[in-house]
Amino acid sequence: MDEIFNLEHITNINFDNTSVEDINFDEYDQSILKGYDKNKYKFINIKAIINFKPINALFYKNSKTLSTIENNFFKKNDTWLSDIQTKLLKDIANNKIIKIIPEHDIFDDEFINYDIQLYNHKEWTSAITIQRAWRLCRYCNKYEICKKYEDFFLKNIVLDNNSFIKDCNILLEQGNTVFLDCDNLLVDFNNNLISENITSE
Repeated sequence: MDEIFNLEHITNINFDNTSVEDINFDEYDQSILKGYDKNKYKFINIKAIINFKPINALFYKNSKTLSTIENNFFKKNDTWLSDIQTKLLKDIANNKIIKIIPEHDIFDDEFINYDIQLYNHKEWTSAITIQRAWRLCRYCNKYEICKKYEDFFLKNIVLDNNSFIKDCNILLEQGNTVFLDCDNLLVDFNNNLISENITSE
């Protein structure tokens, strides 16, 4: 943890009146915060993105007694970090994109083989704004792009329906041909009966 805490580019902030468990890190835009709480607990909070899901990874320890590190990111949340876990956090803090592997032993196996990277507040909020604008212009027909999509899908619906009707007509024509062939067979059969003097009379 100290390897990450000592990185110079991480924003330092101390909470003299708040314990680390009560800090709402969502109120802060910084991707990484480090500092001490009112109990002099050393903490690091890392905001990261896994599979388009933002998470807060909080790590802290009692700096007086050097107790084990508490955290909400790894499965074993009351022990010292392994070398591979420390490297993972250090790489994230240095803005690298890392693939989660089983040895990282993070809180949810669902994220194994997914990439994790540092949260960027500006990029994340910009992406949300773009997505909202896209949904608005995509589904509101007062926008030109929505009209284009409507025309495109309506055209495809008409083409599909015309194709279906054409297939139905072909089947009907084939059916009529079959019925006509059956009628001809019956006529021929009846004529054969008459010629052989075999009738129902």
